[in-house]
Amino acid sequence: MQKIVLVTGGAGFIGSHLTDKLSEGGYEVIVIDDFSGGTKKNLKSDPEIIRTAAGDPMVAEKLTGLEGGKISAAFHLATNTNIDSSLEKTTQQSAAEISNTLNFVQLCVTFGITRFVFASATHVYGPSISPLVTENDVGVPVNAYGTAKLACEHFLHNIELMSGGDIVTRSFFPISLRFANVYGPRQNATGEAGAIADICRSMVEGKPPVLYGNGKQAGDFIYIADAVSALVAAMNNRITGTCNISSASAVQSAAIYKSLKRTSKCELHPQYLPFPDVRQADGRYDNSKAAKILSWAPTINLKLGLASTFAWFEKSN
Repeated sequence: MQKIVLVTGGAGFIGSHLTDKLSEGGYEVIVIDDFSGGTKKNLKSDPEIIRTAAGDPMVAEKLTGLEGGKISAAFHLATNTNIDSSLEKTTQQSAAEISNTLNFVQLCVTFGITRFVFASATHVYGPSISPLVTENDVGVPVNAYGTAKLACEHFLHNIELMSGGDIVTRSFFPISLRFANVYGPRQNATGEAGAIADICRSMVEGKPPVLYGNGKQAGDFIYIADAVSALVAAMNNRITGTCNISSASAVQSAAIYKSLKRTSKCELHPQYLPFPDVRQADGRYDNSKAAKILSWAPTINLKLGLASTFAWFEKSN
């Protein structure tokens, strides 16, 4: 019997790659996506699609008949990665992030889905307090996106405990994967995580790429195929809690620009702009816990990942 999995945000950047990977592996994938950020063109596979937000009550109606544990796992990737400093948008985005997550969790519990994989982010850490940030280093996030992700993590832990007194009787097993900056084909050039996509698109369109500050801002970048392999690894066990999905290395934006310049043979000089007020601080994120509990490690180096990403933008332009 074919295993069924749910993927919210399944037509987006990370979600579409995950959906294709699961479909290739023989899973029946049901995508839940309101297409506010994703597009059906992202999908190579042909999954069933429920076109709405993850927290919409309509989802339960569409899944009627799949109660009682017939769905083996749920991936919650739907999110709004645009970081805005205005109070109005911050309030709206944060409320939507948390309410959609809680409503979707309630659906999963009702339908007897025991494995829940949540796409969190290293934004939960705020300013780096150590050279290599571990899962125990959570501080005060610098933006509402990180705050909302952290709140969702805590709610998931609460609901896990509510589902049973101990691991033997427990019926809900959530894990939160704290992704560093994921990059690769199909990515939109928006938000901080879209820095590589933004440089690629600018080069392809013949525009000067934008670098912030003096180009020495360093980020931890993880290629999309490695991010997807971590998600699949998380599905295949019942370990709960949090873990970083990262390269555990930091690369300056100027170095990324130079690598892409060699790949693209672009002669355009970058445009330097001031940092956004709500940017995430530099950081390297320890991935040793993921290696231990998920038997996962990144396999695609930055040079190969950048070349693959630029080739996709060049082809799709």
